[in-house]
Amino acid sequence: MNISARTLRPSGGKDRHSKVFTAKGPRDRRVRLSVSTAIQFYDVQDRLGYDQPSKAVEWLMKKAKNAIDELSQIPLPGIDRLTLPS
Repeated sequence: MNISARTLRPSGGKDRHSKVFTAKGPRDRRVRLSVSTAIQFYDVQDRLGYDQPSKAVEWLMKKAKNAIDELSQIPLPGIDRLTLPS
């Protein structure tokens, strides 16, 4: 997966987390999961044998690529079509 992303490092203030720029604007690199989702995610990470959550996320994204690509064919109300990198 070769996606180039622009990141923004914080220059002060309360929010000291780096950001990535998305189609909907800058977002935290951190992801907050509900308790049940976090338990499921870390179970998957353990089963895969990865010690870093980012490796498990990369694996999940790669496995879900076909389903994600199909999302561009589904019209979503109130959202303009986004051009996804191929």
